[in-house]
Amino acid sequence: MVSCRDLRARPHTELTKMDPTDEAKDKIRSAIEALRGRLVAKLAAVETTKATMAGLYAELGEPLPSLEELTGNAIGLHPYGSKLAYKNKKLATAVKLYLNQQGRPCTVIEIREALQAGGFRFAQETSEKKKQDQIELLRRSLRRNTRAFFRVGSDSYGLRSWYEGA
Repeated sequence: MVSCRDLRARPHTELTKMDPTDEAKDKIRSAIEALRGRLVAKLAAVETTKATMAGLYAELGEPLPSLEELTGNAIGLHPYGSKLAYKNKKLATAVKLYLNQQGRPCTVIEIREALQAGGFRFAQETSEKKKQDQIELLRRSLRRNTRAFFRVGSDSYGLRSWYEGA
C-alpha cells in the first residue's frame, strides 16, 4: 500500500509516469480514501469547535465571526495573501485585488480589515475613532467609484464586472 507520505514525497511528474495498472490505480485510490477520511474527521472537529464558539458568542450577544476572522494567521496562511499584498497600492487597486481574491461581495468592515492586514496604509492612525474614520472613508470611496464597484445589500460591495447587466 502506498502511504500519503510516499505520494507527497514523489514529484508530480513521477506520479504521472506511474504504470497505469489496476494495482497502481488501487493504491492511488486507497491513498485518496485515507486522505478523505482524515479530511472528514478534521472538518467534523472544526464544526464542533465552531458550534461551541457560536454558543459562547451567543452568551455575549454577538454573532460568530467568519472563519477567516477567527483564524487570522493561526493556521499559517494569511487570509489575504501576502502580508504586503496591498502595501503602496492605491485604495481602489487594493480593494479590487482583495475582492478578486475573495470572489464574492464583502462588507466594508471586511475590506478594511483585509487591506490593513495586507499592508495598506490608511492616512489615519488605527485608534478606535480612526478605525471608524477609515471605514467611512472606504465606504465613501466605494460608493463613489461606480465604474469599479457595485453595492450589494446595505454595506457590501462587489466588483462591477460581476454585475455587468445591473
